Amino acid sequence: MVFKEIYYAGSRTPLDGVYFRDQFYEIYNNSAETIYLDGIYFANLTPGKATTLLPIWPEEDGDNYAYAERVWKFPGNGTEYPLASGESCVISQFAVNHKLEQYNPNSPVDCSSSDFEFNMDNPKFPDQPAIDMLHVFYDGKAEKGKVPQYLTSVFGGAYVIFRIPEEEQWDPVNDNNMKTTDLRNPNNKRFYAKIPVKHVLDAVECIDNESMVNAKRVPAVLDAGLTYVGATYCSLSIARKRTMNEDGEPVRRENGALIFEDTNNSTNDFERGLVPILRRYDTKIPAWNHTR
Repeated sequence: MVFKEIYYAGSRTPLDGVYFRDQFYEIYNNSAETIYLDGIYFANLTPGKATTLLPIWPEEDGDNYAYAERVWKFPGNGTEYPLASGESCVISQFAVNHKLEQYNPNSPVDCSSSDFEFNMDNPKFPDQPAIDMLHVFYDGKAEKGKVPQYLTSVFGGAYVIFRIPEEEQWDPVNDNNMKTTDLRNPNNKRFYAKIPVKHVLDAVECIDNESMVNAKRVPAVLDAGLTYVGATYCSLSIARKRTMNEDGEPVRRENGALIFEDTNNSTNDFERGLVPILRRYDTKIPAWNHTR
């Protein structure tokens, strides 16, 4: 499982306002086997924006954890949402056609075919046919909080997907060992979820631009590099590179599925500054998508 494309930067409106409701994250099954999304977690890490003033975490944690601001989970009973080899799923902040007049005609994306969305129960942005992600954690609690949308940094966030084995318990809301504050500020009472590095399936770190390459905040074992689009509200995304053979042709599995670069180094694995496209290269849509 890998992040295939991430569109976080947002867009400009016809009157040169800013629009950030069109963020999306595409996840691809880069393996030869079917993977069930059920129970897989999605999180954005802290700091939300790249900075050289990094948090201080408990010394006993060592390099064993990444630290999340907010955590979501794919729903399902274990076998409801299969993702076959070569299929991808899209999770949108708001799963609508953002090009419509009531949203932003300048937006580059129509997210109405998204498989999932981050529904924050805001009546101004009503629930869509896309399946709701399950909210797990924010600031030490299971509640979503009062923010009107799930917005990750338009400057570039850090994102992970992970799965906790069935035989292990992971409850950052009720288990104090699985959450912590930033020890840099003793008066800081905000809690962050501790994600075991060993259970991370994929991680991508994004920064503002090339001037922030020294502001790395994701453990190198998860992502040895970083990537960026270079500006905010620029209608651009990052997209994972296809693996190419010596003839310059994309490598495919026996079933025709594309194989994407996955060296755990976003500097090398991603193209940057692209016009965002859901399911770029015509990757397959799951049979359970609401449009099928």
